[in-house]
Amino acid sequence: MIFGVISSRSVQQNAVAALFVNHVQTSSNIRRIQRFFKEQRIDSRSLGQILLEMVVLSYRLDLVIDQTNWKFGNFSINYLVLSVLIDDKHRIPLFCTVLPKKGTSNGSEQVVLLQKFIDVFDADWIQSLIGERKFISQQWLSFLYAQRIPFYLRMKKNRLLEWERKRQTSIKNKY
Repeated sequence: MIFGVISSRSVQQNAVAALFVNHVQTSSNIRRIQRFFKEQRIDSRSLGQILLEMVVLSYRLDLVIDQTNWKFGNFSINYLVLSVLIDDKHRIPLFCTVLPKKGTSNGSEQVVLLQKFIDVFDADWIQSLIGERKFISQQWLSFLYAQRIPFYLRMKKNRLLEWERKRQTSIKNKY
């Protein structure tokens, strides 16, 4: 079924069912898909392992952390997502967390998400972690440093940083 989703570039049941290799009607395959999702519970840990095993990647991975939120009627949907970078244009989401709030995630939520990856694959699999400037907090950066995970985080040019434990200066003055 996963190959059907990838091959059809769709998650619509009829598109996936049409790619099943068997000698039954597409409607029968659609019903098989419906029964599968009705009776099966797929946890993010297993799904992450399956996706990485399907894609031929090197042992060390570049990960991307991102957050997306939108409104569906009056309902707010807010996801924190950890993906593996395939190339300049493609990422595969491995783990996600639904945030029960509006606004940005905090350091502890970010740590919990990355810890899911580490629990399954180990921190040694991480070549680097890439994120936007909203992913900067003492707790988050301390965790990345303690796990020895190289990271690339975008920062505002007026962000103050401490250099050589002596003085603070903004990034724009340093570079």
